[in-house]
This record gives sequence, C-alpha cells and structure tokens, in this order.
Amino acid sequence: MSTRSLIARRQQNGNYIYVYSHSDGNSAHNGAILKHHYGTEERAKELIQQGAISSLDVRIHPTSHRRHDFCHREDGVTTFYHRDRGEPKDVSDPVMDTQCLLDAMNRFDAEYFYLFERGGWVVASDDYWYGWKSIDEAIRLDLAGYEPDRIDVAIVWIEALKEMPKERS
Repeated sequence: MSTRSLIARRQQNGNYIYVYSHSDGNSAHNGAILKHHYGTEERAKELIQQGAISSLDVRIHPTSHRRHDFCHREDGVTTFYHRDRGEPKDVSDPVMDTQCLLDAMNRFDAEYFYLFERGGWVVASDDYWYGWKSIDEAIRLDLAGYEPDRIDVAIVWIEALKEMPKERS
C-alpha cells in the first residue's frame, strides 16, 4: 500500500495550489527530498507545475536521452502521471486557506501534506501527530515509531539525499 501525500505551495497572491503524490509520502522520503532538492520557490513551483506525481525523486527532468516513462524510469527522476503516462495534468485549482488544504487530505486519503511557504517546507500529518511541523521535526516524530534497525536505514537514506547532486534550474 502506498503512503499518499499532497504537495502544495503558497502563491504570491496568497492562494495555495497543490498536487497529489502517490508513493513514499512519509517525511523520511518525500519530506527529505522536498527539503534538500526542492527548497526554493522556483524548484517548488516547477515541481508542482508538472502535475500529479507517481513517485517523487531528486530530479524533475531526465538527464539522458534514454527513454523515461512510467514503465522505463531513469534512476533519480520524479515520475509524473501526465508527462510519463500521458494522463491529464492534474494540478488543483487555487484554494484560499490551509483548512481547504487539510480538507483535501481527506479527499485523497493522504497521510502527509507538504506546504512550501515563506521560503521553506512544512508538513502536516493525520497519522499520529497533528499540525504543521518542520521536515526535520516530522522525520524525528516518524522515526520514533520505527524499530531501531529501521531508524539506522532511514538516517543513512537522509544523509545520502543531502549528498546527491542538485538539478540545475
């Protein structure tokens, strides 16, 4: 079963726009990737403009001329339903407040909601903690529920994400 999430950003006019992300929505995966690879307004905007996400990764665009689609994925490249499977581009209509964003979690059965505003990412979860948290705080809360050997694996993953090359805008 997938851990669904929503990824949003606050626009200059104060409205919010978001997309659905199907897989690995937990803070140790999507949260860490968003923080370390989509941590600017430009990167967050470019990501969300692509539409609904099957699997978030550290780059938006393939780096090679090899085939990249839903069935033939390049390592490290985000897989989008529109670009990589030919589905309609599914970006939300702008919404006015964060309560509308949290309501959308229920419609999509999402466990995590990531929001880029004021120059950084925050996350809300309906799992076992509530309210907006920093990505780092969310990771700590999520890891508290893991078994000790899983914590080590998650910490290694997060450190590896920090070292991966950034995609040029």
